[in-house]
Amino acid sequence: ENNSTKMTSITLPDTFGYVILSCVAAPCVMTSFMGGPVMKARKEFGVEYPNLYATPGYHKEADAFNRVQRCHQAVLVESLPSFTISALVAGVCYPITMSITGIAWSIGA
Repeated sequence: ENNSTKMTSITLPDTFGYVILSCVAAPCVMTSFMGGPVMKARKEFGVEYPNLYATPGYHKEADAFNRVQRCHQAVLVESLPSFTISALVAGVCYPITMSITGIAWSIGA
């Protein structure tokens, strides 16, 4: 009876560190900068924490604030997780291409 465990290994390319920098670190920094306009809008439109969105009828400029917040949430919650996972997987085979894509995504978001 053989109790040995077979393990599978993945060899990462030498340039995979660029994928981490451009597809994980750069988007994290970018989303931090995107929080600035939301904080400014909170002060400008009087939307206090813990409210994620402004309430129409209660907050005078609810739609204006909600547009700013929605932009930030769309990137942070809807596109960033799927982009990061996809980029890390694709970066195993195409590290330079995904590094360039990560920078472009961060600038474009």
